[in-house]
Amino acid sequence: VADHDLCAIVEAAGAATADYALRRGARVAIRPAGEAIGVRGNAIELEQVFVNLIWNGIESRLEGAEVEIRVEGTPARGVVVVRDNGPGLGEEAKKRLFEPFYTTKLREGGSGLGLSVAHGILMTHGGEIEVVSEPGAGATFRVSLPRRGGNT
Repeated sequence: VADHDLCAIVEAAGAATADYALRRGARVAIRPAGEAIGVRGNAIELEQVFVNLIWNGIESRLEGAEVEIRVEGTPARGVVVVRDNGPGLGEEAKKRLFEPFYTTKLREGGSGLGLSVAHGILMTHGGEIEVVSEPGAGATFRVSLPRRGGNT
């Protein structure tokens, strides 16, 4: 377990998904915080969380997907907000989103494991993930992780 800059982790996730976004005609915009936000944990696992969220945002539309990732900090937490312009989620999907094998993308080959795994990774890091979405209004995921040395 080591200390890492949350902005660098999110930038690496953006780089890892750049080719996929290009192939899908999606636009991904990363807006890092104006400061380094130190978090403790496994950088590869945390990067996987953000790769999954970006990937899902890209896949939220057949074409013209827009994904915006903002990295922010509070004195105690590092926060990453991932917003897409997809069709949004209904109540049932929001309730079940982090369950293993639940997917809204069965026809596209979705396994229903990505968000479940992301949720598990965040739990082991003392983090949280929540979704805000309405049908027709896209989805916004808010990931919160304790800052290194922060008071939670």
